[in-house]
Amino acid sequence: MDLAAERASPTPLANSPLLPLLLISLATQRNAPKEATSIRDEYDYIVVGAGSAGSVVASRLSEKPCVRVLLLEAGGKKAPLLNDVPALGRFFWNTDIDWQFKTVPQKHAAFFHKNRQVVWPSGKGLGGSSLLNAMLYVRGNPKDYDDWEAQGAKGWSYKDVFPYFLKLEDNKDPDYLINGFHASGGPITAEKPRYEGELKNPIREAAQQLGYKVLDSNAKRQTGFNDYQGSLRNGQRCSTAKGYLVPAENRTNLDIVGGAYARKIPVIADLPVGDNFQDHQGFPMPFVLDAKPLKEKLNDPDSIKEYINYRTGPLASPEMVSAMAFLDGKAVSPEEDYPDHELYFLELSKEIAKEQVGLNSIEWRLVGR
Repeated sequence: MDLAAERASPTPLANSPLLPLLLISLATQRNAPKEATSIRDEYDYIVVGAGSAGSVVASRLSEKPCVRVLLLEAGGKKAPLLNDVPALGRFFWNTDIDWQFKTVPQKHAAFFHKNRQVVWPSGKGLGGSSLLNAMLYVRGNPKDYDDWEAQGAKGWSYKDVFPYFLKLEDNKDPDYLINGFHASGGPITAEKPRYEGELKNPIREAAQQLGYKVLDSNAKRQTGFNDYQGSLRNGQRCSTAKGYLVPAENRTNLDIVGGAYARKIPVIADLPVGDNFQDHQGFPMPFVLDAKPLKEKLNDPDSIKEYINYRTGPLASPEMVSAMAFLDGKAVSPEEDYPDHELYFLELSKEIAKEQVGLNSIEWRLVGR
């Protein structure tokens, strides 16, 4: 445990006297595997990138003792232990476990961003973007998978991918396990967040008054307010490195190497990978809360003690998301279960807009004011 490095992480807890005790409690879960000290001359498989996909591929391939697997990851720094605290994920944007990407200047968007560029966080390290995401356990809409298959992606229908969702999942909530859409025993733990923010109950009550259902969006129906789960293990982040690589670290046929770049690989097929790449967009509608400011809430000694002792309280909340919903803009209960927008209700501080989102100074002053 590197206390100095943990204190250097740009989180509200950096100067807390309770930080050493918190780190000791977090260390009960391994968040990264051991890395190889040497590599072989030959491998059957070389997996480039230990992100959410690469971690899975290397782990699955190395289940067969007869093959030798090398997993290369450009990110050379192990994620801080504080990265395991669900509420702190966003504070690791623009650090050395983030590629710190930005889009090219946009023509039709990002009017309020510096240089018209959108900040695009992407994890750099074992576990990839599962080190930076909000840990919300959302599978997607079945119709999208069926549409992919209809367009030629054989084997990608919802009925084809559903068994793999079950295979990866270790669900800890009995109410979800009994509905037939979840499973236990997989490498990625799913559980409900252990924090009920001030926003959650009022939002749920308002939704029900308007006729919306509160449901498990990964089950039979997606449209409605999602009583969501997170990729969490006993109140800590469950990254793909934790789920897939740590259990595989002692396999003699798997070598994991960080800080490794693949260079000058002969091009076998020059495919248009990445053309027309699109990511989900969003825009904020800020409201001022009559509550303790976020940084004070996270750095409150009582909050830290509660998290250390029980893994509950504000620090247990996945990036302070209180509620989320998948809705149809035309009807409360549409006949077709295919929402066209998603809502997040979450607590943020005004500093986040300045330091992380990349708003220009004029717009930040308007938001901050």
